[in-house]
Amino acid sequence: MKYIICLLFGMMALDGFSQNVGVGTVTPVTKLDVASGNNWDLVNGEGDMRVGNATYRLKFGLALGGSGAGAAGIMQFGAPGGYNVLSLGAQGVNLLQLNGNLGRLGMGTDNPSGKLEIYSGPGVPQQVLTQTSTGDFSRIRFRNGNSLVNTRFWDAAAFIAPTGAVDDRLNFFSPVGGNILGLSGTGAVYFNGNAGNAGQVLKSNGAAGAAVWTEPETMYTAVPNPSPYVMMLDNIPGYVYANVSHTINLNVPSTVLISASFNADVTLCAFCGAGVNQITLIIDGTELTNKPFFLTAPSGGLTNVTISNYPISMAAGQHTIQFKANHITPSTNTGVQAIYSTVIVKPN
Repeated sequence: MKYIICLLFGMMALDGFSQNVGVGTVTPVTKLDVASGNNWDLVNGEGDMRVGNATYRLKFGLALGGSGAGAAGIMQFGAPGGYNVLSLGAQGVNLLQLNGNLGRLGMGTDNPSGKLEIYSGPGVPQQVLTQTSTGDFSRIRFRNGNSLVNTRFWDAAAFIAPTGAVDDRLNFFSPVGGNILGLSGTGAVYFNGNAGNAGQVLKSNGAAGAAVWTEPETMYTAVPNPSPYVMMLDNIPGYVYANVSHTINLNVPSTVLISASFNADVTLCAFCGAGVNQITLIIDGTELTNKPFFLTAPSGGLTNVTISNYPISMAAGQHTIQFKANHITPSTNTGVQAIYSTVIVKPN
């Protein structure tokens, strides 16, 4: 038989059949059923239920009406400056601790040094952010008070691609500059979404502009050792010096600065007269006969010619650079020696 005992003028009811207790209701539906009085303001009031006394207490409240209907709260109160910490835990472990004196939240600590501080043991990440969409990034957003006015912010965002680590990304995003800096799962570095080409270097555009990938300035040097003299005779029309030649690969059109040094020696023939020879450039197999560099050795003497940063515009692709000595003065045997050559590539 169901029976209800009402105590204290109906303020409390005991259902003997279900053994439910009601406070503020005669039809309790659970072991303890407290009818809320819309006492949601736990800061200025005592709520719908409290545990403790006037100094130390835990309060519970629920809003039943108005725009905030359904809002619920739990709040700890204690002596000012005391141990005012509300702890939530399980299996004998305090997992979440709210420090009221500091206005901070700790996980694994009751004395957090920031608004949120998380402790964890070895091998356990302090925080895991999981984006359930397979096509979107997992994000952390950074703002300050200025963001409320100018709406700018920073995102640190991670994407795990279904295609492999090469397409994974960890990006730093700004609504002004986009994905300014990014890393792939294979270690590639992206600036403004661009990883550049192999061999390129990053060029700064100063504080006001984004950095860009560019071709590096490259220098090639050949210093033959030993460096023999090649005799320029009447029956030898010319000699190409393989020991100071270069093969270069250009990713973009470039200006190539060519330098070289050659000696001419007529010291073994004091009565032969001056020996005149010329050095010409051979670019991709074509001799630039309109751009000779002359070597005139006095009778019985030694002379040198140095080519310094001679500019040639070259298209992208592979190119060969060679030097050729030509005998100009007949009946004068001259030894010509290659000392060094240098090629500097300046991308346009």
